[in-house]
Amino acid sequence: MLIVLFVQYHELEQMVSRQKFGPHESSSETVHAKIEKPSGRARGSGSPFRCISSIIQQMNSEKDQEISVARQRIEELEGLVNGKQKEVNLFLCFLIAVWIELFSTGQS
Repeated sequence: MLIVLFVQYHELEQMVSRQKFGPHESSSETVHAKIEKPSGRARGSGSPFRCISSIIQQMNSEKDQEISVARQRIEELEGLVNGKQKEVNLFLCFLIAVWIELFSTGQS
């Protein structure tokens, strides 16, 4: 999804640099927009790039949060693995002790 937004950002940047707004805008819409008087109040931040920047910042923040949760989960799983490894080691020690006991009693 981040790649798609990145590509869309570059496409928008190219459209703005060429001052071309695509086929969806008809000539009558362009004329109407030129005739329409400004309302006197500001619309948004004045730059579509600020909006895109805030969206990207929000996405980065969400990704950082997801990474943090994933790291925490990894730590939990590592703890479980360490506990299981200890259990396996104890079981192996038990098996070795039983084997030694059987082997030593068979020799006498």
